[in-house]
Amino acid sequence: MTLGQKLKEYRKTFGISQEELAEKINVSRQAITKWERDDGLPDIINLKELASIFGVSVDFLLDDKKQVEYPLLKIKIELDKNSFSKRYDYVLKFLRKNYPDDSIYGLSEIKKDKSKIYNIANILSWNIIGFIDWINDPAIWFVVEKSIQSLIVKATKEYIEIRELSSVVDTNEFTFDDARLIKMKKKL
Repeated sequence: MTLGQKLKEYRKTFGISQEELAEKINVSRQAITKWERDDGLPDIINLKELASIFGVSVDFLLDDKKQVEYPLLKIKIELDKNSFSKRYDYVLKFLRKNYPDDSIYGLSEIKKDKSKIYNIANILSWNIIGFIDWINDPAIWFVVEKSIQSLIVKATKEYIEIRELSSVVDTNEFTFDDARLIKMKKKL
Protein backbone atom coordinates (compact mmCIF):
# COMPACT_ATOMS: atom_id res chain seq x y z
CA MET A 1 0.00 0.00 0.00
CA THR A 2 1.52 3.33 -1.05
CA LEU A 3 1.86 6.43 1.10
CA GLY A 4 -1.00 8.06 -0.82
CA GLN A 5 -3.28 5.07 -0.33
CA LYS A 6 -2.51 5.00 3.41
CA LEU A 7 -3.18 8.72 3.82
CA LYS A 8 -6.48 8.48 1.98
CA GLU A 9 -7.54 5.38 3.95
CA TYR A 10 -6.68 6.96 7.32
CA ARG A 11 -8.39 10.22 6.39
CA LYS A 12 -11.59 8.52 5.23
CA THR A 13 -11.69 6.10 8.16
CA PHE A 14 -11.77 9.00 10.57
CA GLY A 15 -14.04 11.24 8.50
CA ILE A 16 -11.48 13.99 7.92
CA SER A 17 -11.68 16.02 4.74
CA GLN A 18 -8.60 16.94 2.75
CA GLU A 19 -9.12 20.53 3.87
CA GLU A 20 -9.15 19.55 7.55
CA LEU A 21 -5.99 17.44 7.23
CA ALA A 22 -4.28 20.23 5.30
CA GLU A 23 -5.20 22.71 8.02
CA LYS A 24 -3.78 20.45 10.75
CA ILE A 25 -0.34 20.38 9.12
CA ASN A 26 -0.41 23.85 7.55
CA VAL A 27 -0.34 22.89 3.87
CA SER A 28 -2.78 23.40 1.02
CA ARG A 29 -5.59 21.00 0.17
CA GLN A 30 -3.90 20.57 -3.20
CA ALA A 31 -0.80 19.20 -1.45
CA ILE A 32 -2.93 16.53 0.25
CA THR A 33 -4.54 15.66 -3.10
CA LYS A 34 -1.11 15.39 -4.73
CA TRP A 35 0.19 13.10 -1.97
CA GLU A 36 -2.93 10.89 -2.04
CA ARG A 37 -2.53 10.46 -5.82
CA ASP A 38 1.15 9.55 -5.24
CA ASP A 39 2.17 12.43 -7.51
CA GLY A 40 4.67 13.61 -4.90
CA LEU A 41 5.90 13.07 -1.36
CA PRO A 42 5.59 15.32 1.67
CA ASP A 43 8.81 16.77 3.03
CA ILE A 44 10.25 15.27 6.22
CA ILE A 45 8.55 17.81 8.49
CA ASN A 46 5.13 17.05 6.98
CA LEU A 47 5.82 13.31 7.09
CA LYS A 48 6.56 13.59 10.81
CA GLU A 49 3.33 15.57 11.35
CA LEU A 50 1.27 13.02 9.40
CA ALA A 51 2.86 10.14 11.32
CA SER A 52 2.08 11.88 14.61
CA ILE A 53 -1.54 12.59 13.65
CA PHE A 54 -2.18 8.96 12.66
CA GLY A 55 -0.08 7.40 15.43
CA VAL A 56 2.34 5.58 13.14
CA SER A 57 6.01 5.93 12.28
CA VAL A 58 7.40 7.72 9.24
CA ASP A 59 8.94 4.38 8.23
CA PHE A 60 5.48 2.80 8.26
CA LEU A 61 4.04 5.52 6.03
CA LEU A 62 6.86 5.13 3.51
CA ASP A 63 6.95 1.30 3.46
CA ASP A 64 4.81 0.20 0.49
CA LYS A 65 4.76 -3.40 1.80
CA LYS A 66 2.84 -2.53 4.97
CA GLN A 67 -0.94 -2.33 5.03
CA VAL A 68 -3.11 -0.03 7.15
CA GLU A 69 -3.95 -1.72 10.46
CA TYR A 70 -6.04 -0.24 13.25
CA PRO A 71 -5.24 3.37 12.47
CA LEU A 72 -4.93 5.93 15.21
CA LEU A 73 -5.89 9.54 14.81
CA LYS A 74 -4.32 11.83 17.39
CA ILE A 75 -5.56 15.40 17.66
CA LYS A 76 -4.08 17.95 20.04
CA ILE A 77 -6.60 19.67 22.31
CA GLU A 78 -6.01 23.26 23.29
CA LEU A 79 -8.41 23.91 26.16
CA ASP A 80 -8.23 24.65 29.85
CA LYS A 81 -6.52 21.49 31.10
CA ASN A 82 -8.31 21.67 34.44
CA SER A 83 -11.87 21.83 33.12
CA PHE A 84 -13.52 18.41 32.92
CA SER A 85 -16.88 19.66 31.62
CA LYS A 86 -15.39 21.87 28.89
CA ARG A 87 -13.21 19.01 27.66
CA TYR A 88 -16.10 16.53 27.72
CA ASP A 89 -18.32 18.97 25.79
CA TYR A 90 -15.52 19.73 23.32
CA VAL A 91 -14.89 16.05 22.58
CA LEU A 92 -18.59 15.25 22.27
CA LYS A 93 -19.11 18.21 19.90
CA PHE A 94 -16.09 17.05 17.84
CA LEU A 95 -17.51 13.51 17.59
CA ARG A 96 -21.01 14.72 16.65
CA LYS A 97 -19.56 16.95 13.94
CA ASN A 98 -17.30 14.26 12.45
CA TYR A 99 -19.65 11.28 12.87
CA PRO A 100 -23.17 12.77 12.54
CA ASP A 101 -24.82 9.58 11.24
CA ASP A 102 -23.23 7.21 13.75
CA SER A 103 -24.15 6.21 17.31
CA ILE A 104 -21.96 7.69 20.07
CA TYR A 105 -21.85 6.20 23.55
CA GLY A 106 -19.93 7.19 26.64
CA LEU A 107 -17.67 4.59 28.20
CA SER A 108 -16.82 4.30 31.85
CA GLU A 109 -13.52 2.80 32.94
CA ILE A 110 -13.69 0.25 35.74
CA LYS A 111 -10.66 0.61 37.97
CA LYS A 112 -9.08 -2.70 38.96
CA ASP A 113 -8.06 -1.48 42.39
CA LYS A 114 -11.47 -0.03 43.30
CA SER A 115 -14.21 -1.69 45.34
CA LYS A 116 -17.37 -3.15 43.80
CA ILE A 117 -19.42 -0.36 45.40
CA TYR A 118 -17.20 2.25 43.71
CA ASN A 119 -17.59 0.50 40.35
CA ILE A 120 -21.39 0.30 40.68
CA ALA A 121 -21.51 3.99 41.63
CA ASN A 122 -19.31 4.66 38.62
CA ILE A 123 -21.84 3.04 36.30
CA LEU A 124 -24.86 4.75 37.89
CA SER A 125 -23.47 8.25 38.15
CA TRP A 126 -20.69 8.59 35.60
CA ASN A 127 -20.53 12.38 35.73
CA ILE A 128 -19.56 12.58 39.42
CA ILE A 129 -17.22 9.58 39.44
CA GLY A 130 -15.93 10.54 36.01
CA PHE A 131 -14.98 13.95 37.34
CA ILE A 132 -13.08 12.38 40.27
CA ASP A 133 -11.32 9.98 37.89
CA TRP A 134 -10.54 12.89 35.57
CA ILE A 135 -8.52 14.53 38.33
CA ASN A 136 -6.63 11.30 39.12
CA ASP A 137 -6.38 9.73 35.66
CA PRO A 138 -7.37 12.24 32.98
CA ALA A 139 -9.07 10.11 30.31
CA ILE A 140 -12.60 10.30 28.94
CA TRP A 141 -13.71 7.37 26.78
CA PHE A 142 -16.32 7.09 23.99
CA VAL A 143 -17.24 4.54 21.37
CA VAL A 144 -18.56 5.55 17.93
CA GLU A 145 -20.57 2.75 16.34
CA LYS A 146 -20.53 2.74 12.57
CA SER A 147 -22.42 0.18 10.47
CA ILE A 148 -19.61 -2.41 10.20
CA GLN A 149 -17.03 -1.24 12.73
CA SER A 150 -16.53 0.83 15.85
CA LEU A 151 -14.12 3.58 16.74
CA ILE A 152 -12.78 3.90 20.28
CA VAL A 153 -12.09 7.43 21.48
CA LYS A 154 -9.82 8.30 24.39
CA ALA A 155 -9.59 11.95 25.37
CA THR A 156 -6.80 12.96 27.72
CA LYS A 157 -5.90 16.43 28.91
CA GLU A 158 -3.87 17.03 25.74
CA TYR A 159 -5.12 14.73 22.97
CA ILE A 160 -8.11 13.05 21.42
CA GLU A 161 -7.04 9.62 20.23
CA ILE A 162 -9.32 7.68 17.89
CA ARG A 163 -8.67 4.06 16.94
CA GLU A 164 -10.53 1.74 14.64
CA LEU A 165 -11.73 -1.50 16.21
CA SER A 166 -11.98 -4.69 14.19
CA SER A 167 -15.77 -4.88 14.61
CA VAL A 168 -18.79 -3.27 16.22
CA VAL A 169 -18.74 -3.32 20.04
CA ASP A 170 -21.53 -5.76 20.81
CA THR A 171 -21.07 -6.15 24.55
CA ASN A 172 -21.58 -3.70 27.38
CA GLU A 173 -18.23 -4.51 28.97
CA PHE A 174 -14.92 -5.02 27.18
CA THR A 175 -11.18 -4.44 27.54
CA PHE A 176 -9.13 -2.12 25.37
CA ASP A 177 -5.43 -1.27 25.94
CA ASP A 178 -5.58 -2.72 29.48
CA ALA A 179 -8.58 -0.52 30.34
CA ARG A 180 -11.75 -2.33 31.42
CA LEU A 181 -14.60 -0.32 29.93
CA ILE A 182 -18.38 -0.36 30.27
CA LYS A 183 -20.58 1.07 27.55
CA MET A 184 -23.29 3.41 28.80
CA LYS A 185 -26.81 2.43 27.71
CA LYS A 186 -27.91 5.87 26.59
CA LYS A 187 -26.76 7.24 23.23
CA LEU A 188 -25.20 10.69 23.39
